[in-house]
Amino acid sequence: MPKRILFSILVLTLLQITVLAKNITFHPVPNQPYLQSSQLMLDSEEYNTVVLKIKANKSGQANLFWLTSYDKGFDQRKNVQFLIKKGEKSYYLNIPSQNPNWIGWIKGLLLFPQINGKIEISSAEIIEGNLFTNIISGWQEFWGPRGRVETGSTINTMQSSNLYGRSVFVYIYWTLFFIFIGLITWKIIVTIKNNKNLDLLELLPEVGKKLVIAIIIIWALLEANTLSNNWNSTKQDFILIGKNINEKRTIINTGDFYPFIQFCKENIPADSTFDSRIPPFYNDIKATYYLYPIKHEKGGEFLVIYDKQFENELLKTYTPWKKFRNGAYILRKK
Repeated sequence: MPKRILFSILVLTLLQITVLAKNITFHPVPNQPYLQSSQLMLDSEEYNTVVLKIKANKSGQANLFWLTSYDKGFDQRKNVQFLIKKGEKSYYLNIPSQNPNWIGWIKGLLLFPQINGKIEISSAEIIEGNLFTNIISGWQEFWGPRGRVETGSTINTMQSSNLYGRSVFVYIYWTLFFIFIGLITWKIIVTIKNNKNLDLLELLPEVGKKLVIAIIIIWALLEANTLSNNWNSTKQDFILIGKNINEKRTIINTGDFYPFIQFCKENIPADSTFDSRIPPFYNDIKATYYLYPIKHEKGGEFLVIYDKQFENELLKTYTPWKKFRNGAYILRKK
């Protein structure tokens, strides 16, 4: 009995069983492609892992954005990417390990699925992560869209991928080191136990062979990761085959963002200027690129508004001019 109790205590200590957990309710935003959580007020240092159970009819990529007490709105700086698989799956996202901007008080979450299909969030919660959830999060990150993001060169001049905010090679080097020490220690114990003469030089070749096998296994895992990411990228490109440039831009931009930009380009004179009110998570800088040669300028002659509430204060300067749909307008300076 004492052994069982000691074993249970050890397991609980290793797993750091989660104490803090907060259930979250996500709701679809009318006429929008994303889902937004109810209002939150959670300490980012205590709640660091988002757990989502998602049901999807197609596989694809998604972005999870968050809003802090320092922000006026969601933006590109505060998001993590992950892959959603077809069917109902659970996803563990240790946010601070993937993005340093998980700071302060977390006021809300926004899930932006880049999938041409339906998704449903069966359950969601923010928890205080533990060893178990961190391992799952790291594994999903490694095989996800950020799993082979290049972060510079290491001492062996190989391009490195990022995991938990560090080069993946850091973990590989330490893993190989502990494997080497473990094999040497085991061989020494076996040799002494069998009353044989201990000669470290004789042990090194046998240990070296096993270490080479471990290196090959790790290399194969990295190559499998690269092939997996390349295949996922290739699958996404299949839908662009045979499409013209406008059709491609429509596909790669979520919802009707690009058709709206085309609508703006048709209705705003090329020699004028425009300002914009576009949520940053749409990568709003694209509007400047797509609308060229129309110049983007603060307080411009035209105001482009897409999926964002505008203050009544703006109506003192601008007047409604063209409507693309509800929530997407062009205003003109009075």
